[in-house]
This record gives sequence, structure tokens and C-alpha cells, in this order.
Amino acid sequence: MSSIIKVDTIQDQAGNNIINESSDTITIGASGDTVNIVGTLQNNGSAIPGDISSVVAGTGLSGGGTTGDVTLNVEAAQSGITSLGTITGFTSTGIDDNATSTAMTIDSSEKVTMTRPRSNTLGDSALQILPSDTVAGYGFRMESTNNDLVLEKSAPSGFEAEILRFMATGGIALGGTGTANVLDDYEEGTWTPAVNATSGFTNTDVDDDYSTYTKIGNMVYIRTHLQFPNSSGNVAVEDYAYIRGLPFTPAVQDHTLMCGYRYSNTSNATGFTTTSATTTDIRWVCNYVYGAPLRNGGRISINFMYKV
Repeated sequence: MSSIIKVDTIQDQAGNNIINESSDTITIGASGDTVNIVGTLQNNGSAIPGDISSVVAGTGLSGGGTTGDVTLNVEAAQSGITSLGTITGFTSTGIDDNATSTAMTIDSSEKVTMTRPRSNTLGDSALQILPSDTVAGYGFRMESTNNDLVLEKSAPSGFEAEILRFMATGGIALGGTGTANVLDDYEEGTWTPAVNATSGFTNTDVDDDYSTYTKIGNMVYIRTHLQFPNSSGNVAVEDYAYIRGLPFTPAVQDHTLMCGYRYSNTSNATGFTTTSATTTDIRWVCNYVYGAPLRNGGRISINFMYKV
């Protein structure tokens, strides 16, 4: 025979209701109590149906609610927050993320990759490192459509000036963005002069040293010293040497009068140098003699700039 105890309320020794039945509603515990259920709470042997009736914000959070969509806001610094999904909008004191697609990726080796959409209009910047709004400074920006990297200076007054532009097509733009402002080549090296023909000098044995060049844009500066140890007699006006092997072919014919022949402090000569517009040849011609310099023992010094 089973026993039945019928009660409306069960209280603890302090008189607090533990279980209370009223109008077909059973209340377990009271506000602030902890109800510990060991085992599975069921409804007639089946899982209890229903939805979450409320979300309460805890420490460091705000928001919550009892109906509809519920939002929880992080109101204080947290030691660790992990999102298992995509955060569509994020704002912190130092970051304002309004992107609609992935713009920055940090991989497992801490490599940072920045990408941008290809449909930005001219003038937009895919990447900007801007100076302060309160003090004058410098900033970088990468233009969206042409990928030029620009260094600019600005001031709180609104003044902005482009200082330097690294062209995505190659070269550096200084003082403007036009073709005339672009330095697109710089090169240094050595070259080997080969004497092709001479008058006065003997070209069977020619020594050269200090044969170097520097190319800046479309101008080439060359230098060399040539000696003709098998020559005889004295240097005379109209003595000449044809030299081949310029590092770049001249675009036009150039000439200069400041290339000389050095023999001693009291015996020297000067000459002019001319290039061809179609070959890598250069011609040195003596036009003035001071003293009695010998062809054997001195050297032709060529310092010359020409256009390519």
C-alpha cells in the first residue's frame, strides 16, 4: 500500500517556502535561492519543452531582456573573449571596424597581410598612416587604384603637401606626379674602354683605370684615365683617340671641353670629348698644349656626362 501526503506548502525550519502550490503552479525556492537538481528534470517522462524566458547580464555586461532578440554589451575590460563566429561590427577605444570583407589577416607565424577591394575609386586609400590632427607631421598612404605609395606632410591648419611618391609602375616622383618628375633609374658600375683608333698616340698597348659610371635618370656620368705607353713624341693639337665601350648608347651628340691630358705640372694639354648619337663610341681630341708633354708617360683624363 502506497502512502500519500497532501500539502500546499513545504517550508524550511526558518519558515521560508521551499515548495509552494497555488492555482496549478508549483514554485520551487524563492528569489535569490539556488535550486540544485540532481538528475534530469522531465515532463511526464519527456524533455521539458519551451524557450529561454530571460537573459540577465552579468558582471562587466549590460543589456539582456525577456522578449525578442536580446543583446549583451561588454561594458568593461575582459581578460579573454573568444568569438566562435564572425563579429560583424567592432569598436574599441583604438579600433573602429566597419569593413564588409576581410581586410587584415594575421596568420599563425604572426605575418600580417592587408588586402583591399579592387573597385575603390581614384583618391581612396587602401592603407593610411596619417599624422596627428593637432601637430604637424608626416603620413603614408597607398592609393587604391594605382597602388602608389605617397609620403605627405600636413599641419593642423589643413595644409597638406606631397613630399615623395613611390610609383607602382617604377620610379620615384619628386615635386610632382608628372612624367617629368619621375626618377625611374639609378645605377652605378664600371665600364671597359677599348681604344679603336688614334692619331699621334699608339694604341697597341692601352692601360685604363678608374673607369666608372653613374646613371641618374636619362643622364650618364663617366670617368676614365687612359695611358699609351708605346707612344712616342710630344702631344700635339689634333691628336685624338676613338674609344668604344660606353655603358649606354647616347641619345644625342654631346661634347665638352674640360677633358685633359696630364703629364706634369709644367706640361699638359686640354681636349674636347664628343659622343655619337648612334654608337657607344667617344672621341677625345687635343685642342691646346701647354709646355712639351710626351705621349708616353701621361694620361688622358675623361670626365664626361651625356644623355641617353
